[in-house]
Amino acid sequence: MLPRSAFVHYRRITTRSHAVLAESVGVLTAQDAGDLSPGMEVARSFEPTSRSFEPQADAGATIVFFLIAIVFTLLQLRISAIAEAATHRSAALERLRLVESRQLSNPGEVTAEQALSAKNEYEQALTRELDLRTVVPGVRVVAPRDPQKEEEQRAAAKRFLGWSEKDLGLLNGEPNVESDSKDGMSNGSQAVLLAVGLGLLGTFLILCVDPMTTLSAIAGGPPPVDLPASSW
Repeated sequence: MLPRSAFVHYRRITTRSHAVLAESVGVLTAQDAGDLSPGMEVARSFEPTSRSFEPQADAGATIVFFLIAIVFTLLQLRISAIAEAATHRSAALERLRLVESRQLSNPGEVTAEQALSAKNEYEQALTRELDLRTVVPGVRVVAPRDPQKEEEQRAAAKRFLGWSEKDLGLLNGEPNVESDSKDGMSNGSQAVLLAVGLGLLGTFLILCVDPMTTLSAIAGGPPPVDLPASSW
């Protein structure tokens, strides 16, 4: 048997343990009622929250894209207008040659007014075509043409319109614009088309990458802190 003093000491320890346990149970009951400890509040603050990401268009990239698209569309419209003007010029030249042939074969069949009208029509068609080919000073659209046909057009302008070599400079290519006989386009036109193509390609690549990466590259800083890490 245990001594009496040891038994009394054991009873005191047991009583104190029951008191501490009861106090702990009371604290937990109060916490369940809504009184959370700071540690539990911190743990709750780190609970994952669901956030929705709404894609936003980059204003700068959108403006550049539309500007390039507008320039490219205008260039295509200009090329179509040049092709139509060239067709009209060829038809006017054929009519002028027919009028001259009729004048030589039968002088009384064609009047002077008809001959002058055919000449004016050809001159207007040729002038309109040359104006359409000039995009900006120093940059012209030169459609692919056969060298013999170019010589024929220069000879026709000299013969029917009396144009000088200076007037024919636009037909033969301006001195400050080097023409590529293989591709049929001047160096200036090729530079414009290359710039448009590179701009479209760059805009396409910018719009294809992660929007957060794009915003970070443009702003020069990290992504916004209020967005979840999964959207970076």
